[in-house]
Amino acid sequence: MVLNNLVVQRITAHEIFRRADDRALITPRYGQELIVLGPQALTELADRIVSVVGKASRSMEMNIANSAAESAVDLSRRLVDAATDDDFIATSSISANKLAEAQASRGIPGGVLVVLSGTVGFPARKICVFIKAEVQSGFVKKLRDDGSLAVEFLTELFLTPESKLYKIGVFVAPAAPPPPLPPLPALPLPLFPGGWGASVYDVAMTAGNRQSAAQYFYERFLGLAFPQNAAALTKNFHDLTKDFIGNLNVAEEKKSDLHNALITYLKVDVNRAIHVGEFAELYFDDPEVRDGFSNYMADNNFPLEQVIKDTTDIQKNLRFRKVTFPRDVKLIAPADSFSDLVEIETIDGEPQGDGQVPKWTRIIVKEKIQHQT
Repeated sequence: MVLNNLVVQRITAHEIFRRADDRALITPRYGQELIVLGPQALTELADRIVSVVGKASRSMEMNIANSAAESAVDLSRRLVDAATDDDFIATSSISANKLAEAQASRGIPGGVLVVLSGTVGFPARKICVFIKAEVQSGFVKKLRDDGSLAVEFLTELFLTPESKLYKIGVFVAPAAPPPPLPPLPALPLPLFPGGWGASVYDVAMTAGNRQSAAQYFYERFLGLAFPQNAAALTKNFHDLTKDFIGNLNVAEEKKSDLHNALITYLKVDVNRAIHVGEFAELYFDDPEVRDGFSNYMADNNFPLEQVIKDTTDIQKNLRFRKVTFPRDVKLIAPADSFSDLVEIETIDGEPQGDGQVPKWTRIIVKEKIQHQT
């Protein structure tokens, strides 16, 4: 999600607490007024949000899975259209309650929920942003005499470039369709509920593991779900196929060949699509294994039709192959040349005292030793 020309208009904040020892919910401390920042601070805040949300490795456009009353997208609609500051503050307090409810585990820390509205893009579209910032050293909060919360030095204290203890949810309203100019039809809205778009930033998210993002934040609080895009589907195909191969009742040499085949299929093959049936036909000799593979993928909700190949999220997996043995013995080699460099063979080991013959592994590396440490 590209957030060009972000203009922040309203900001408020509420304090969220970790669950009590008995996991009882502790009522948030609500902000009672808008946070007023100077022009420079507003610019810095907008720039920081644009910077982190634009980091593809840590953020992702999401599907809106929950659009019911008082869902995050419903609250966003109300926040961007709030007639008065008091309406904005009251609606943002509901979002604080929703986040406190979503943080059901004692292991989830408290912090501050910053809620802001504004516009983005040209022509301008309304935007609502939810920022959960965890308390850290140097964080300053100010309690007024009436017990309400004010936040000072917003950009300095927990939205600095060094800070990593926060998560961001962004909801962007649809652009108003232009007036019809016959014979041209009105432009269609994006394919989101009500035309809304959504994105999440989480420092725990990586390109290779999108699922490491905090589920309580993106799913339970924001009502979002990961899209089934080409990169996500390709990674899912890789992970499921690798697990299937690992559980096959075949010799380790055969498993090694199949793992090499998976790398070839995803990295070397010029075909721009992946297909469960095609992979099975190419690399599984046994018809029962082919059927088992198709059933396994279907049981794990992977589509059996053709899927566009996008290896963005599995670049690291396709770069090296790692074979792990007991007692912390590991073999690592370039994935695309593994079969040319390494031969793996299962052999009978020396008989043990009880007469059992263990299985050992003979490895031939087709190079001389270059360095030892």
